[in-house]
Amino acid sequence: MAETPRRAARALARVARCVLTGFSWALVPVAVMLAAGAAYRAGSGESGLLNLAWLLALHVAGGAAGSYLLHEGGHVLVLSACPGVRDIGIHSGLLRFSVVPRGEITRTESILTALAGPGLCGLAGLALLAGGSPLAWWYLAHLAFLLPVFGDGRSIVRAVRGARDQAAVAPDVPNR
Repeated sequence: MAETPRRAARALARVARCVLTGFSWALVPVAVMLAAGAAYRAGSGESGLLNLAWLLALHVAGGAAGSYLLHEGGHVLVLSACPGVRDIGIHSGLLRFSVVPRGEITRTESILTALAGPGLCGLAGLALLAGGSPLAWWYLAHLAFLLPVFGDGRSIVRAVRGARDQAAVAPDVPNR
């Protein structure tokens, strides 16, 4: 039982590294802009550039990177509770992050895993929207990943179709 939280923590740490590395192309220029804004303010007393830099930093770190981290973290938490999953792999590309289970996963677990990422972001987005945060839309936009053209939506469609196809072929065999 103690292995599941450890496995989840390790996978979450890998996701965090992957997301932060993936967004480094945006985080580094924002850090430079923050430093330039602070230097300009120190010299001139004008804070417009610094305010703009803070707003940009908020959206890049809290909106873009934060929403992807929460999204993939949701997948990891559900996969960590799946008994047939031996390990959780993480694949990334330019603004694309995927969590891949290694081992066996049932159709129900596949659906719950696919729903977890966008669902968690959707809930966070609603909470941020209720609080009037400008970051809400970054999180609410993740609900689009439930469409079948994206990986989460495709996983749900495959799992539902597989369950329906198996039930039509062998109705007395439990769905896996």
